[in-house]
Amino acid sequence: SSTDVKILAFNNAAGTEATLKFSTIASETNYEKASIIARNAAASFGRSDMHFALDSVADSGNVQFSDTKMTILNGGNVGIGTTSPDTKLEVSSLSGGVLRLTSTDTSVATGESIGRVEFKSNDASTGGNNVMGFVDCLATNAGSTYALTFGTGNAAAATEKMRINQSGNVGIGTTSLTSISSTSTTLSLGATSATTSGGIAFQVSGGVVKAYNYVASNYLINQTVAGIGQIFYGAGSEQMRIHNTTGNVGIGTTS
Repeated sequence: SSTDVKILAFNNAAGTEATLKFSTIASETNYEKASIIARNAAASFGRSDMHFALDSVADSGNVQFSDTKMTILNGGNVGIGTTSPDTKLEVSSLSGGVLRLTSTDTSVATGESIGRVEFKSNDASTGGNNVMGFVDCLATNAGSTYALTFGTGNAAAATEKMRINQSGNVGIGTTSLTSISSTSTTLSLGATSATTSGGIAFQVSGGVVKAYNYVASNYLINQTVAGIGQIFYGAGSEQMRIHNTTGNVGIGTTS
């Protein structure tokens, strides 16, 4: 058996409210500063949205629907700072919504996460129950410096693919970020090979690759496909070029 407490509002019109109010002062008419409101959204079979309202004004007034701080629509969307959330969770504020993940650990160790957002797939091709992407904030030096890491998966649980360290240096395929100097940030491209580095591919529309830049067998390789030449600039003007069909090298000449 079960016991229900039911608050009734005998009107199926849109906007009809059934309200439970709370007060911590001995008054039957005033100082009602908190409420839970079931509001009929569309005059449809009594289906209601739930609104949680708080009146923060220092007076004897009562809470109103306009004081709503959080809403759960009957479709399941949750809104904080909005009564009409368009997604499963929407945070709204005049100064911009903020979602904060806080670690309560007061002695963060190197490698410890202080907050993480995960993207999980239930598709059978990914094993049916795997995190296929994440964004994680990791301590890189006993809690004094932190890196933001990004992970993706390929039919298996996601692993780190990119990170941004405390200096703004970016590593793709590597967690060992280096810096050219203390005044500039650096992009590090890692690899699993001991002789070939990560590289940069230059594409045009449709994902067609026209050139590569990488290190292999102790050489820095600038590689282009057929029909693509190379031009080198210095001091604001062209200094050298490699012809796009003959391969001839011109210094001080474009022909």
